[in-house]
Amino acid sequence: GIFTHFHSADEWDLSSAQKQLQDFLSFLEKLEYLGLRPSLCHIANSAGIAHHLGEELDMVRCGIAMYGIPPSDQTDLSSIRLRPALSLYSTVTCIKELPAGETVSYGATFQARENMRTATIAFGYADGYPRDLSNKGYVLIRGKKCPILGRICMDQTIVDVSQNPQVQIGDQAVLIGIQGEEKITAQELMSLSHTFPYEFVCGLNKRV
Repeated sequence: GIFTHFHSADEWDLSSAQKQLQDFLSFLEKLEYLGLRPSLCHIANSAGIAHHLGEELDMVRCGIAMYGIPPSDQTDLSSIRLRPALSLYSTVTCIKELPAGETVSYGATFQARENMRTATIAFGYADGYPRDLSNKGYVLIRGKKCPILGRICMDQTIVDVSQNPQVQIGDQAVLIGIQGEEKITAQELMSLSHTFPYEFVCGLNKRV
């Protein structure tokens, strides 16, 4: 077979992707003129599929769309319906009372202004969880969003459960997915951590 790959099909301006498609089709015509017709021709990645680019060829290549994650925030999803297929769970391993004035985790980047209740989650950047979510990400426990406190550690993440008094050791913590009426998507977390979903999905390692 023969293929190429869209470099900019995940943008509002599709002019370069359309030119790339036309160049590819033109090349296929030249091959056919020479008596060559590859059995499989394809160009469309997830963004190309969403924008109907290259669908006249033999195959398309679903990538991140198979996870139900949009290729970018500039991809027009009006013609397809993506449903998140990736969920990520961990467990509450420790609960502590944090007195006002005390700090949390490395670098003491979070200091409690009042007495708080914290929960430790068995998940960290060694699992592929972005450290840049420190002090700004959140997890779901018992159907409520619990903000991350301090720096995310190699193996652990600490969250605020002061407004969630029923939380106990052994509870499920949702890092990505749905719990009750709340949900956390890969794209919203990645916008908080100034990266993009591809990097996150690829970063989930064998330990997970």
